[in-house]
Amino acid sequence: YAPNCLMTRIAQEHGKDDALLVSQDGRILDGPNFAIGFVLNGGLRFVDPIANRLLPSCTQAKVMRAARSVGFPVSEEVIPFEQALKSGAAFIMGARRHVLPVSSIDDKQFSTQNAMLCDLQSAYWRMVEEDLQALEQSFQF
Repeated sequence: YAPNCLMTRIAQEHGKDDALLVSQDGRILDGPNFAIGFVLNGGLRFVDPIANRLLPSCTQAKVMRAARSVGFPVSEEVIPFEQALKSGAAFIMGARRHVLPVSSIDDKQFSTQNAMLCDLQSAYWRMVEEDLQALEQSFQF
């Protein structure tokens, strides 16, 4: 926990909102408390937790389900940092932040109003609402 807090603090000392972890060989990993995805080549690309030896993100799994439910092409893979910078949009996923657009990574600016990303956010919130309704129906005391 402490290293994650330290990474965020260092990023904030440099005028950023949070840190993004990148491996020594240039692979995007994740943030201190979030997963990251990209809109790239007409699809949604997510960091593969298994290939990158990361803990799988429950929120990322839900976001991927939401994306598939509306027919978006989805892949989990190793994403090189330089390739990520070529994406049309980036977004983070986590229990606190849900699906949140990223406005920049280093000096690269991203669209926070990307159509696919906005549709993904809507699909995610629909799925959350459906899950909540199902829970309300199944929990009776």
